Amino acid sequence: MAEAGGEKKIDAIYGALKGNYIKTLITDEATAISLLNLEVK
Repeated sequence: MAEAGGEKKIDAIYGALKGNYIKTLITDEATAISLLNLEVK
């Protein structure tokens, strides 16, 4: 489980999610949308 947010941390959060280091993420809406946009590309 991780709690993280902010535009500066998006790449780190994304990497941790893709590397299966995080199973549950608590974040803000803007960060969640940015992460979803990265996944779509």
